[in-house]
Amino acid sequence: MLAALTLGLAASAQLSAPGQPPEIPQGIWRAWLESPGGELPFGLEIGKTTQGAWTASLLNGLERIVVEEVVWIADERGDAETWSLELRFPHYDSVIRAQPGLEGNVLSGSWVKTRGKNQQTRMNFFAQITRAERAADFLPLRFRERPALPGSQRPGLAKRYAVNFESSRDLAVGEFHMLAAPEQDDAPRGVVGTFLTTTGDYRFLAGSVDANGLRLSCFDGAHAFLFHARQVPGRQVHGGLATWEGDFWSRESWHETWKAEPDAEIQLPDAWEEVGLKPAAERPDWRTIEVSQLDGKRVPLGQVGPQDAPARLLVIFGSWCPNCHDEHAYLKHLYAKYAERGLAITSLGFELGGERERDLGQLRRYRDAMKLPWDVVLVASTANKQEAAAAFPIVTAVKSYPTTLFIDREGKITAVHSGFSGPATGEAHDRLRRSFVEKIEALLKAD
Repeated sequence: MLAALTLGLAASAQLSAPGQPPEIPQGIWRAWLESPGGELPFGLEIGKTTQGAWTASLLNGLERIVVEEVVWIADERGDAETWSLELRFPHYDSVIRAQPGLEGNVLSGSWVKTRGKNQQTRMNFFAQITRAERAADFLPLRFRERPALPGSQRPGLAKRYAVNFESSRDLAVGEFHMLAAPEQDDAPRGVVGTFLTTTGDYRFLAGSVDANGLRLSCFDGAHAFLFHARQVPGRQVHGGLATWEGDFWSRESWHETWKAEPDAEIQLPDAWEEVGLKPAAERPDWRTIEVSQLDGKRVPLGQVGPQDAPARLLVIFGSWCPNCHDEHAYLKHLYAKYAERGLAITSLGFELGGERERDLGQLRRYRDAMKLPWDVVLVASTANKQEAAAAFPIVTAVKSYPTTLFIDREGKITAVHSGFSGPATGEAHDRLRRSFVEKIEALLKAD
């Protein structure tokens, strides 16, 4: 398999005539961002439609994310050497810009993401074409191979861990699954999984475990995560399962340490109990809170959407938030199932830009990208959780994006759910889906 996955340096691009973009190889590329922790790799599949339009998808383990806009941009000369490939994620205000190398089988450039007023993330980007024919073939070699330390062996990896991140007082849960064992006992073994926390999950992580330790990464257009971990000497449980300690890097600046102990029984606190309602005397009627519709008009929230829906969801979210993206994808399924029976949904935006007009535009892009069939409004141009709670003084805190409120026909808030366990979390995601259905069914039956 290793020979089949080595870089396809012989696959060279054929540059088009002046005024036309270059032809780069179609297939699976090994892409990476330059992180303070080293290479942050991910899969990138580039292709063309039958009509000749360029396409691209990000590959993170079991996840495939279709890039919304793939375009070639030329400078004023239009020379082949001046063309840049842009992979755009407009709903995240994020873009990769890269130029092909002389032979076309390498790309280099940068990833740029707006993350606040006058604030941007910028990381160097590189990619090389591979000979992998399927995403599954690429995954075990997502990270470059490295020589094994003398006398070391590939450690065992538990399916479930209790995880302590340096920045959090709450324990997280690590869930991992090793792929089929390679032919060589000492070869890296592919790993997929995620971390579940009280504020959301880390989505689809992918990487490998070898004699030197565990490495995982994720890039989805908004997140750029890199995890390295080493086995704690002398700390093994029954079956040779490793205890880990390591480092976590996010984007170009965040770094913290983490530790993980095998724990098959570890559970997160109940997300239905994490956030409550303020006392009635301190809590305004949610319908009186003023919001901005996407055309800029300021209205009370009670005037948005149906006035007498027997079941209503208010979703506190941000367009910048991939966990919110996961929840909205599921809510579209629920809306298609229950809208005729009276389910109404309103998405309450809290944006990073700090400028109302820009944030309204960003929410419009998000609504269009997600094809949301309900109202999206701007509550505040801030994602700071304390400021968000002040702007929406209904709940005791905004602990996580998203946070979802369930409301009956009379306008009574019957439940609040903090966070969202996305599809990367497996059983936790299935349980959450069932609980959302139960809450909605109860509201509709009560009517």
